[in-house]
Amino acid sequence: MSASQPPIAEDAESRWTAILRLWPLHGLLLCAVLVLGQPAWKAARMAVEGPVRGGVQVDTAGASGTWSSGRYMLDLPVRIVNGDTEMVDGVSLWVETYSCPSETSPTSACHRLTAFQQDVPARIYPGSIDSSSQRIEGEPPAEGEVIRITRRLQSIENGRESEHQQ
Repeated sequence: MSASQPPIAEDAESRWTAILRLWPLHGLLLCAVLVLGQPAWKAARMAVEGPVRGGVQVDTAGASGTWSSGRYMLDLPVRIVNGDTEMVDGVSLWVETYSCPSETSPTSACHRLTAFQQDVPARIYPGSIDSSSQRIEGEPPAEGEVIRITRRLQSIENGRESEHQQ
């Protein structure tokens, strides 16, 4: 070993000193990754979750109803995937709930509890997803064994004329 070459320990120490001198640059790089990574994360999430290209997907799965102390409680979740080119300002659903003797009973054998419009206001940008849930409770005229919920999409508000669905 010659006198002109630094020992290995000094070489490693000088590398760490150089890296620590540039820590503000590392912080700036981290901020850039976080800011630029968000659209990439949303795009990846949309690719995995399967958006509807050129349209809006409204998922009403997971609606449930329960009885408790002579009252019924409804949980009405809505998931909106905006694959359109314009922002979605909300959706409107028609909701009907029934008290049925069993899960397999025809609707004609059930007693209708409610029928109402569920408005879901939102601001969902193109390529984004939003979820919300509404909880409703009430007193039925007669307590049934099973609560059945049906929901139909009525309209999607997106700044253009309302897109009505039947």
